Amino acid sequence: IVSVLHDLAAGVKLSLERTTKFDFATVDDNSIEEGLDDDTGLRWCIPAMNTVYRRNQPGDQTIIAARPGSGKTTFLCFQNYAMAQDMKDNEVIVWFNNESRRQKIMSRQIQSAIGATDSELHAMLKAGTMKEAYVKAMGRPDRVQVYDVHGKDTRYIEEILETIGIENVGGMVFDMIDKVKFLDLNVNMREDQRLEAMYTWSRELGVLYECPTFPSSQISVEGAGLLFPEEHMLKDSKTGKQGACDGILMLGKSDDPMLSKTRGISMPKTKQRRAGQSDLREEVLFDEDRGRYV
Repeated sequence: IVSVLHDLAAGVKLSLERTTKFDFATVDDNSIEEGLDDDTGLRWCIPAMNTVYRRNQPGDQTIIAARPGSGKTTFLCFQNYAMAQDMKDNEVIVWFNNESRRQKIMSRQIQSAIGATDSELHAMLKAGTMKEAYVKAMGRPDRVQVYDVHGKDTRYIEEILETIGIENVGGMVFDMIDKVKFLDLNVNMREDQRLEAMYTWSRELGVLYECPTFPSSQISVEGAGLLFPEEHMLKDSKTGKQGACDGILMLGKSDDPMLSKTRGISMPKTKQRRAGQSDLREEVLFDEDRGRYV
């Protein structure tokens, strides 16, 4: 009943919007001029990426992909820290967590924002200076809001966003969106079709809320041991996820023990490359102790 009432209310709201105003873009629309500016939006956390790719703009969806245990969550935390530097005071990053507990994610976010080791964080916590340092790094104490969505569906996520308000959402992170339940899907749909629908849904949310979105995904076993995995190596998808995003950022890891702290950063698919630049393949240091990439 709740589900049907929600759909009816959404339909009425959409009908009212249709009868009042139709928005369209023209050649002199300000949004076009803004879209052509490569330095408008939210920066990347890796300096080399800012050289090769334009900033993250409203509606951009970039899949962050890595093998399990390779630093995917840490990268998202570090990316949040970078984006916070360009956000308005009222804007927040909404993190939908389908992995570990939200407290664990938030602890990693604090570590990445401050750039401190566990022992340094505990010393700051004991001295009562940790929160002040975090606010200084992020601009506000609730800049990143982590919500557990284990076993939840898309409607639950939409209700969270509606509560926060469209004017206050500056970015969205979907940590393992593959696990979110999509109520409106056909039960006979193949897994690759379901995933494509999920990623399309999150991309549309980014357009609606005028912010970039970052769903995370795993790299399949084909990409194990590779510093620079290929686009088709996304888990459970050869084309579905790829077609529902603007970019795919791969975090590759070599099997060589001597390169255990090295990660390969690449974007085998992107619509954000700056004019005259070639696709990036950069080796970076994964500073696990401080939750950062160097």
